[in-house]
Amino acid sequence: MQPGDSGDEDEVDEFDEDVEFRPPLPAADRIWRHPSEVAAATRGPESGGTASAGPALQLRSPQAMAALTAAAVLGAALSLGTAAALGGFSDRTQVVSERVAVQPVTRGSADADAVGVITDHTAPSIAAVRVDRDGAMVAGSATVLRSDGYLLTNATLVHGASIIEVRTHDGASRPATVVGADAATDVAVLHVDANDLRPAVFGTTEGLGVGDRAIAMGAPDDGGWSTTVSTGVVSALGRRLQLPDGPVLHDMVLFDAPMTSALAGGPLLDAQGAVIGVTSGVPASGSEGRFGVATPIDTARHVALQIIEHGHVKHVWLGVEGGDLPSSDAMAMGLAGGAVVASVSAGGPAEAAGIRVDDVIVAVGDTPIDSMSDLIGSLRVHQPGDELVLTIRRGVDEWSATVVLAERATA
Repeated sequence: MQPGDSGDEDEVDEFDEDVEFRPPLPAADRIWRHPSEVAAATRGPESGGTASAGPALQLRSPQAMAALTAAAVLGAALSLGTAAALGGFSDRTQVVSERVAVQPVTRGSADADAVGVITDHTAPSIAAVRVDRDGAMVAGSATVLRSDGYLLTNATLVHGASIIEVRTHDGASRPATVVGADAATDVAVLHVDANDLRPAVFGTTEGLGVGDRAIAMGAPDDGGWSTTVSTGVVSALGRRLQLPDGPVLHDMVLFDAPMTSALAGGPLLDAQGAVIGVTSGVPASGSEGRFGVATPIDTARHVALQIIEHGHVKHVWLGVEGGDLPSSDAMAMGLAGGAVVASVSAGGPAEAAGIRVDDVIVAVGDTPIDSMSDLIGSLRVHQPGDELVLTIRRGVDEWSATVVLAERATA
């Protein structure tokens, strides 16, 4: 049997008797044309082509009109079937969206015009937050994390709150609940009854450098809805910060943009308009001067998604304590920095991997480690059970230790 044969000769012969061979329809009467015909039809006599007999889409024969009608009906039926299959006609279908930066909002330097474009684009993703702490009112901001009502802010802002009210870009004021808060990273997640919020565009601090543009945004609680903006540059990365009457924050981003209470909990944006941090309500102070502080967005999103899924954060545990490698020792060892191990917990992951006191951890996978805050920040984006390779300096020797992270016990 040859390709195309039906296997039934009588049936083929009977079919062939009814076939009437005709020359093809003129190009103007056909729905489909070969590309060469289209090209010829569009060239005028002056270009060497043949003038078109009529408009390119003119259909003059009954056969062509019937074919077009059938195609339109079939296309509509397929469209309706697809919409029904995907739940397009069901008002119970809820699409949850979250946006991660692929294309920047702006390109080039963040001058005044670019900052204006960025803030206009980000404004619908900012919410004003009003917190009642037993009669004492505190204002701050939040960033829309997901379209289904989840917002990202800092834990300091919502700590001790009895009532929280959120005003979104559409002017609506809604009560909010605290889904969870993590003091160790100063991150909190709020939820409001909404399904059509516009998430911000989330970026990363990977590749961020000192001197890069930093734009802090917030929504002041002034009875209406507006935004406030403060611009500056990234002043430091991977910094350790002791909060008043609170925990030590690690791996924080410092920036020199002037801070107001309305900015607390809002997003820190880069020069392309992507969120790179969640601003803290407490500025850094001391010998370094005063700076705005933000939790890196990589850590903040990781923590927030755990809060949404589990109601709390599963912090990893390596089983070491220590500090930063002194600069003099780093120079002598030919290192930019490192995390010095001061103690190793018995039975912990570090001990099982052979890590000892006075070892210097200089990398987690391919990520260089310049300080203990760097180490903590690099570990926080992982889950208990993850296997990591640490690069260790012990004297003049360098070796690799494979560790399996455990979950830190809650107090």
